Amino acid sequence: MSPEINLTVSPDKFSIDGVPTTAKPRIFDGKDSVLPEIAFEHPHTGATTCEQSAVVETFCFNGTALLTPKAFDSTCEDLNVDTLDRSRLNGELLILNLEPGIQYGIAEIRSLLAAQGISLEPRSVPKYIVFFRTRLMEQVLETTDATGTPDYSKLSETQKNRPGITPEGARYLQELGLAKTFMIDNISFEVPGQQGFHATQLLANPHPGNGEFTPLVYHVGGTDNENFTAECQGKNVRIEIGNPPKKELSGYPVGVFVE
Repeated sequence: MSPEINLTVSPDKFSIDGVPTTAKPRIFDGKDSVLPEIAFEHPHTGATTCEQSAVVETFCFNGTALLTPKAFDSTCEDLNVDTLDRSRLNGELLILNLEPGIQYGIAEIRSLLAAQGISLEPRSVPKYIVFFRTRLMEQVLETTDATGTPDYSKLSETQKNRPGITPEGARYLQELGLAKTFMIDNISFEVPGQQGFHATQLLANPHPGNGEFTPLVYHVGGTDNENFTAECQGKNVRIEIGNPPKKELSGYPVGVFVE
């Protein structure tokens, strides 16, 4: 059995919005006005250690993150991970290798899918976790400081020639019905300079009436290995949300693992 491949970028390693993730230790030693003393005595040595925890402050789009329609549509307040069909977060990985500077419209996407032997007939049940591989995330991470905040001038340089999905291409992908989730190893699905984030909204395809949408996962890491496609194409991939708060959020930190 092959070892699991972790494609997750930790929240403390990247904050595109410049709001770093921090963790402040809290010790249950009775000296805090809120925390009681909780002492653990070692069963063999008798040494005593007070329980430790931490207060974590983060921005919900730090690191590898899942975007919900609440981020861009005020009519989608009820669309979040509570309404999401969790089966969308587990499936066969379909890697589509994007080339620098290319705008992926209908013809380009059809070519990518045909090269992988994917049927171009629309389907009613999605099968794949579709991953747009740009090989840019490692370059993006190289622009960050110790807090994960990027140097925005350097970050901009990494995006000048990025590939992107056109609105027509995004609409075509949704009409095909093949994606449980869309992922990308970059900060955007969009063509550089495209206004309005139309491709993003079309890929997410929200339906406020029934609570459904297609998850979009950003900042996937560890994909620039030249053997990545050969090693991972067709493998099962799972996206882990963990235990999020019930409050409806625009984004959630997630883990991505190829099995």
